[in-house]
Amino acid sequence: MRSTKGNTIIRIISPDADKYRELPSALTPSSRKQELKALIDRARTEEVLIQYTSPSFTSPKLVAFDLDGTLIAGEFMHTIATQGVNPEVEKELCCLTEEALNGVEDWSDNYKRRVAFLEGLNVKVLENIYRSLPLAAGADELIAFLKSQGVKTAIISGAWSDYANYVARITGIDHCFATSWELDSGCVTGRIIGPILSPEAKWKVLKKLATEHNIAPDEIVVVADGYNDIEMMTQVGSSILLHATAHHPLPLMNRVQEILCKEITN
Repeated sequence: MRSTKGNTIIRIISPDADKYRELPSALTPSSRKQELKALIDRARTEEVLIQYTSPSFTSPKLVAFDLDGTLIAGEFMHTIATQGVNPEVEKELCCLTEEALNGVEDWSDNYKRRVAFLEGLNVKVLENIYRSLPLAAGADELIAFLKSQGVKTAIISGAWSDYANYVARITGIDHCFATSWELDSGCVTGRIIGPILSPEAKWKVLKKLATEHNIAPDEIVVVADGYNDIEMMTQVGSSILLHATAHHPLPLMNRVQEILCKEITN
């Protein structure tokens, strides 16, 4: 989907049919973040995909994916809260996770507090949880298609690095960036090692990766579902927003593949 009139294009796409509606855009780059936030609000309440494409978008050379609610049809932290911790911690962890999903102002502080609640949790328990989370429908096929077209792929997520690297490995994704947790004697200490992949840090990582491969921001597509992806989506050529919540994820990668196939082959 390319703009022929120099305008940003917004398409509301049905998840189960080749139908879409186009919306007018605010057009000014300064309002892009606000516009994207409103579109994420909409994607949270409607079972749709939303494609947001800037006038300068050409053809994708790099596709960056979020993890939970995107490549994975679920939410890791929410599942830990309901399956992996004691009932006293469950309520607090669920509340913090919901706050993060709803665009909490200080995402990094929220994340630190969530990881702190996991102190003492055995790594094997966490491994069993993330290995049980289902891949989004069509994720394997989408990644294979992108690789066949020479398009670079990356996971850029604030999630635990062990979990993110596992998904990258089983799907064949080229690059993976996530947040490392400190471990001791096979258990989580509740502390984080190194930087947290906050919304701002996500864009810095994506920009650096693109530069290393001589890829311009206008040649990047971001596929994601959350408010903590807005910094990336504001800067790139095209974004695909998914309807996904902790309780009802709908990350249909087969529809994403149809969208990207048109972009690559047209």
